[in-house]
Amino acid sequence: APFATFYALRHASLLRLNLAPHPIRLLAHLDVDPAAIDRACAILRERNLKIMPVLFNGWHTIPDFGGFTPGQLIITRRRGEWQVERRHAEEVIGMLMEDPDSLLMVDLANEPFCEAWRDVEQLLIRDFLEAIANHLRDKFPDIPLTIGSWGIGKEWRPLWDVDLFAPFLDVISLHCYLIPRLHT
Repeated sequence: APFATFYALRHASLLRLNLAPHPIRLLAHLDVDPAAIDRACAILRERNLKIMPVLFNGWHTIPDFGGFTPGQLIITRRRGEWQVERRHAEEVIGMLMEDPDSLLMVDLANEPFCEAWRDVEQLLIRDFLEAIANHLRDKFPDIPLTIGSWGIGKEWRPLWDVDLFAPFLDVISLHCYLIPRLHT
């Protein structure tokens, strides 16, 4: 069974990068199938497309593509400072590094605050994503890192998540469905 779902990046101008050719976001499941990654990369190379793997997901779906909740992150932190998640991130990026020119950047998490509305939960998620970012920077220092986020957070304060994530990212990818108070 394929391990990933692909999404075309529609709002490329938000990244303020020259994205020709356009990237493809790849949502990587925790059970990574190397053969599926090879097939996906071959198809994308044929079409001159760049890859932006999304390592984790701030919401759950069926099938679940790497979704997490604050409760899960508390447990996995206690069991080993997110070693399983670090290993997952390293394995996915390691497979893609066989063709580094096809990699645009790495999206650490899709909409990480979807199931986290309290400050303490959002700070935990920030700590988790910063740990993953630091681990990837140690292993792959030249790969740009991003997070696809809503541009909201604490009490619907606009750009709260940008303030939290900016210190350890190269690019903030905003999903501009709604940014309250900025639309008025």
